Amino acid sequence: MPDDATLRYDWSYEIENKESVKNSILIILRSVSLRAKSVFGANSAKYRSMNPGNLSLMTDNNLLATARQVYDAVENNAGELAEVGITAGYISTFNSAIESFADAIDRVVEKKNVRDESREIRIQKGNELYSLINKYCDFGKLIWSNVSPAKYNDYVIYPNQKPRKKKYPIDTV
Repeated sequence: MPDDATLRYDWSYEIENKESVKNSILIILRSVSLRAKSVFGANSAKYRSMNPGNLSLMTDNNLLATARQVYDAVENNAGELAEVGITAGYISTFNSAIESFADAIDRVVEKKNVRDESREIRIQKGNELYSLINKYCDFGKLIWSNVSPAKYNDYVIYPNQKPRKKKYPIDTV
């Protein structure tokens, strides 16, 4: 069973990968918005359909939905946007970035779920181990109860104790 640090590293790696793909989506969205503004003008409905607004405030899922909406608008207006460099290859790259981002979001969620499930399994296994140790300690205490106090004490499990707070003298200066 992998330890939590390994699972946390896997999850962190996927988050970094998602952020990298997210940055490529942000670059494409800003580029499309600027190009659409130069073709259609700032007050046109076509431009507004390709202007996602404030991207930095969006969650990943909202950004993904917005990117898909802008992609649809770009695809519908590809003929007019060709003059500013939005070609079939550019649109294909945009679509690939959107799919990569969706996959990256899914992988992050999957790694988080694996980590959470592993935590539950470790807790369950730890409880099973404690129960088994407690059972054998009861046998040891039963065997040594009237024979040897030192050996009896080897089988005593103390409950978790809270660490004591150190009392420091108060300065009277």
